[in-house]
Amino acid sequence: MGHRKEYLNSFLTNPRSPLDSADLKNISFFETDKKWKKKTTFILNTKETILQIPTYSGITKPYRVYGYFTFPMTTKKS
Repeated sequence: MGHRKEYLNSFLTNPRSPLDSADLKNISFFETDKKWKKKTTFILNTKETILQIPTYSGITKPYRVYGYFTFPMTTKKS
């Protein structure tokens, strides 16, 4: 789970981070559940699609759609 350590360390190395080392002890992660691991396919978007996404601050920002991921979903009836 090296990526989780890198993620937490990024809070300490980024000068704009609102967190310090004391805050990091309050961050926890769910255990990995391998049944959610899926093989995905990336589909490149050949059009220049721009989405206007509202942000938490009330400003709308443009985001370019580079492509899409698809993956199979399985469900169990209970």
